[in-house]
Amino acid sequence: LKMRPMACNMAPGMSLDNRTCKMRSPPKAAEMEKSKKSSHFKKSAAKATPVAAQAMEAPALFRLISLQKADGSWGLSADLASVLGVSLKEMQESNPKQNPDPAVWATLLAVIWLHARCLDQIDEWELLEDKAVSWIKSQAGSSLTDSISAGNVLLKSTVDPAELGL
Repeated sequence: LKMRPMACNMAPGMSLDNRTCKMRSPPKAAEMEKSKKSSHFKKSAAKATPVAAQAMEAPALFRLISLQKADGSWGLSADLASVLGVSLKEMQESNPKQNPDPAVWATLLAVIWLHARCLDQIDEWELLEDKAVSWIKSQAGSSLTDSISAGNVLLKSTVDPAELGL
């Protein structure tokens, strides 16, 4: 983290006024008390949520991105199932026999979901999808046509296997 030098020297407790070099004094005790009592402060304190709850409020695309592993894969998990809009049990039961590794199936579902639900945001996920497809190819080896069809059925989508590059 680089710190930028300040345009003007300030005494401790002083702050910049409207991003200019005009200094203003630190707030007086009465101003601080008024600030604490403001309805905005009370509302924001009341709305404070744990980190896990905040993650659930994030858009599905960003939740999916946060679940991707460094190698490009996704694990078969309840969190992934939640993003995809299915249950973990449905994900497990719909895995074709040609995918003995659950991570291959989970990653394939994530890629299908990206194409089916987030095509308008391709700039945001294109590189991570490339990494996922490379990972799938290195793990699966054989044709995944049946798996892609099963994924389309599970996710109620119609993504063409050719779009996935698999």
